Amino acid sequence: MDTVLDKTTDKDIGSTKRHISIPQREVELIDKMSSKLMNYYGYTYSQLHRSLVRDEYKRRMELL
Repeated sequence: MDTVLDKTTDKDIGSTKRHISIPQREVELIDKMSSKLMNYYGYTYSQLHRSLVRDEYKRRMELL
C-alpha cells in the first residue's frame, strides 16, 4: 500500500492541496531527502516542491 505524505498547512488562504502517493518502501528515503533539501534551501515542503517543478519545467522547455 502507498503512503500519502501531507505536510501542507492552511496558512495560505486560497491555496490548493494535492496529495502524492509514495510506495511504502520509499517513504523513509523520500522524507530524508526532502528534509535535507528543505534545510539546505530554507524552504517548506510546499516551497521546495514548487521550486523543483518550476526548475525542471524551465530546463525541459529549453530543450524544445
